[in-house]
Parts: sequence; structure tokens; C-alpha cells
Amino acid sequence: MKILIFGGSGNIGKFLAKKLIDINFEVINISRNINKSKNSLPFISNHLVLKDSQTLLQNIQDSDAIVNLAGFPISEKWTAENKKLMYDSRIDTTNYIVDLINQSNKTLTFISTSAIGFYGSRQDEILQENSSHGNDFMSKICVDWEKSAKKVNENIRLVIPRIGIVLEKNSGALPKMLLPFKLFAGGKLGSGRQWMSWIHIEDLVNLFVEMIVNDKYNGVVNAVSPNPITNSDFTKAISKVMKRPAIAPVPEFALKLILGESSALVLNSQKVIPQVANSHRFDYKFEEVEMALSDLI
Repeated sequence: MKILIFGGSGNIGKFLAKKLIDINFEVINISRNINKSKNSLPFISNHLVLKDSQTLLQNIQDSDAIVNLAGFPISEKWTAENKKLMYDSRIDTTNYIVDLINQSNKTLTFISTSAIGFYGSRQDEILQENSSHGNDFMSKICVDWEKSAKKVNENIRLVIPRIGIVLEKNSGALPKMLLPFKLFAGGKLGSGRQWMSWIHIEDLVNLFVEMIVNDKYNGVVNAVSPNPITNSDFTKAISKVMKRPAIAPVPEFALKLILGESSALVLNSQKVIPQVANSHRFDYKFEEVEMALSDLI
């Protein structure tokens, strides 16, 4: 199979591309920065420039699936300028990809990512793929992001994974979570009662592969572990695995003071269940957070 990845030089893309190569798929990455793409993914078939629409159209014609991972990092500080980049980089790029797919009139699989930020902060409410969206900044991005993907032609199998907190030892959220524990200053964030919906990078990559090859996957898929956990229990799990104390909680007001609006990323409560993946009997390797942390730390 030939797979085109948009934004494959990011954290998830690097792992996904490696997995696809390992199972003998052809992988081409599309990026704004061709040198970054080549440095990040030296093992893939080819690297294309995002705005070379004619070349992209030709490659879409003989591709089996397109994976859209493009987007300015949400973890960056939420300044007015960065928030615009976070929004525009997702919606504009997705609109561009959809337009190319529709021009090609090729029947293929389109996996266009979203995030569990779609749901907003919902306390203890159990959230499944059919749950309603929230009303904050992240919800707005995700709602419009998914609307852009849904403009694709009806002959396209569209899958929209709403990705949770990705646990990976060298990038993303986990290294930042572990640092205070390494300094013997770890503790819960805010009340600790907020729900965290997470997934080990290996399970996430395997789920992407399953979405590519298994046509039973259609529409929204919550890309999370079957076992969400409160921040307090997550903190205890890190403490246990690292054999470090969890004695320095960070109060909510301090997080808001330090992080501003982006404190929502650690204070929002989202108890998300992967109903679709469960119904298709997806085989998680790391269902419990302690298993995942033991593997990564």
C-alpha cells in the first residue's frame, strides 16, 4: 500500500511512518519544510512540498490512504498569534487536502486527525464518539477541523481519530510530567479530580494502521486507552513507577498564573471511552496506565 502523510515529521508521524515502513508500506511525507522532513524521516520513500499541488495530485491518484497529521503544536504558549496558527494550520491544510482529494476523484481512505479537546471539559461525564462538543477554544478548533474533513467526496472512507494524551518517553506531554518527579517535586495538578484520557504511542500507531487497513472503521474514533484515569491517580502511578514521592501538588491558581489559558490542557476533565475501537475488538497492548508508564520510564 502507498500512504501519503501530511505533517509526518511531528511526534506521532515519526512513529507511524516507521511502523508503516516496517510492515512494507510505501510512505511519502508532505511538509512545508522539506529539509526538516528529510532529517526527521530519512527512511521513507519520498518527501514532497505541501504547496506543490500538481505533484501531490499525481501522487494521490495512485495512493491507497492519506493521513492528515498537520498542525501547529497545541502545546505552544497560547498567545493570540499562536492560537491563530493553531487554528489556521489545521483548518486551512485540511481544506487544501480535501480539495486535492476531491479533484483526484480517487477512491481511498482519508484519516484526518482531531483531538478529545472536541468535548471540552465535562467533569465526570462519560464521553463516547456520539457525545456533543464543548464550547472552548480547543472545542472550536476540533469542530471546525472535523467539518473541513467532512467536505470530502462520498466515495472516500473518512476516519476521524480524536486523539487523547499521547504517552511517549522523549516527546509530547510525558517528559514534562516526569520532570518534577525527577527533581523530587512531583504532585497532582489542581484538584487532581480531572479525568485524563491517554494512549501509549505504540497503541496509537497500531490503531492508525488498523484504521488504514480495516474498512470497518468509519467516522469518528476515540483514540484513547479504554481506561481513563484521574490526574491524582495518574500522579500516584508515576510516583510508584519512578519510586519518587508525590508531595508537591500544584494549585489551580498557580497553573493558571503560569500557563494562562493553556492551563486548560492540564485542568480540563475528559473521561473518554473508545467505544468504536472496543466494538471492533482492537487489541490494546497497554490498557492500564501503570503498564504504559513502566514501559516508557
